[in-house]
Amino acid sequence: PEALNNKGVALGNLGRYEEEITAYDAALALRAEYPEALNNKGVALGNLGRYEEAITAYDAALALRTEPEALNNKGVALGNLGRHEEAITAYDAALALRTDPEALNNKGVALGNLGRHEEAITAYDAALALRTDPEALNNKGVALCNLGRYEEAIIYFDKVLELRSDMPQVFCNKAVAFELLGRLDDANDCFATAAELGFDCGRGDDGSSASSVSTDR
Repeated sequence: PEALNNKGVALGNLGRYEEEITAYDAALALRAEYPEALNNKGVALGNLGRYEEAITAYDAALALRTEPEALNNKGVALGNLGRHEEAITAYDAALALRTDPEALNNKGVALGNLGRHEEAITAYDAALALRTDPEALNNKGVALCNLGRYEEAIIYFDKVLELRSDMPQVFCNKAVAFELLGRLDDANDCFATAAELGFDCGRGDDGSSASSVSTDR
């Protein structure tokens, strides 16, 4: 079963998720109590947008062994279904086992989706204290935007771009912050940079923006 599980991981890295699931199912046919294969199957199902099935796989893995990775992954699936309170519960359970920047970042996203932006910032700060991560920096910028703290948000978007200049969504987020400050020339420059990177910020035909910012998980 280990070889089949490893085959599944390799297939997943190639984006061949249906075949990946078949490999995990073959591994599980040989060893039903195989939490790694169940967790990996959940990830593959999530990559196909089959979040309810993913949660079933994570729950089966967790019934065998309480593992922070499976709890974090379950939280992601719950969040993708809009079940943000339940997602936070899963992230808190993961964090009770292991202080992990990914789970903290994901918790921040879930809190933000519930409009709890100050709490989201606390989660992002905790994640960033463990690891300087562009996703958490971007997400903190989004939370600051949602609180109307646009100048501070731009500082965080710039921190992201110092680490990763190839994240066009961050240019979109920065553009929206500039727009909301009335700095339209700066906003247009950021929109143009995102477009040069091949990313559509979702502006209207008249060049207007939806004035929304986007988090990364």
